[in-house]
Amino acid sequence: MKITLLELEGTGRQLGRAHGEALKDSITTLYGKYMDCIVKQAYISTTEEELLGLAMRNYEFARDYAPDLLEEMLGIAEGSGLAVEKIMFLHCLGEGLDLAFPQPANSLLKGPFFASPGCTAFGALGKATSDGHVLVGQNFDLQGDPYDHAVLLKIKKPETTLLLLTLAGVIGCEGLSSHKLAVVVNKLIARDVRAGVPYTFVVRRALEQKNLVEALWQIMTAERAAGTNYLLADSSVIINIETTACYFDVLPMPDNIISHA
Repeated sequence: MKITLLELEGTGRQLGRAHGEALKDSITTLYGKYMDCIVKQAYISTTEEELLGLAMRNYEFARDYAPDLLEEMLGIAEGSGLAVEKIMFLHCLGEGLDLAFPQPANSLLKGPFFASPGCTAFGALGKATSDGHVLVGQNFDLQGDPYDHAVLLKIKKPETTLLLLTLAGVIGCEGLSSHKLAVVVNKLIARDVRAGVPYTFVVRRALEQKNLVEALWQIMTAERAAGTNYLLADSSVIINIETTACYFDVLPMPDNIISHA
């Protein structure tokens, strides 16, 4: 697995333009790869135009939820030379299949690209770890072969510094912050999918908070587009929250350990 390290500093469009310019070729290749596979391997006939339209249904929700992050996404489009719709599609990979196909995506997709989708998140603390420290993580278990487009994104902002594992052209998939926060995720198939805020925006907004309570609030109050499991932590507490578009539930952690797939 090849991971590109990209260090950025600034706000809004500045961050996005630098991201897009630095990773232009990788972003273009990744977009083509994902779009081609979804169009070709879906049982229900669809087109690139239809999928881009579905992704853009989330645009206004993302703008209202996190206007600065939308500006960053627009900067990525400008820097890479790709249309805004295509960059929005990359930010909606977790939700796009749900919006395109109203039934659970796994039953409608075929082939090795979709054979075993989904990450697994885990957390442990206290007596469940050898030193009592908090441990969280996830495997980056993505469909297809996008790993040459993986990016370790370090962003310095006036209020915080973020370290994000993501894909070229995407503002963040999971990560850590200088406020000692961590957010990892795994995909959930939900029946109440709708136009809403993509999980990539929710992860970034949660990580930019000063404490765990504020991060959790950003997840609970977002007009989410689809189902995602979020595992959050600070230096002493782990919280696992399952979400669909409209509902959420915080899961218990028996024996100070949890794993979610």
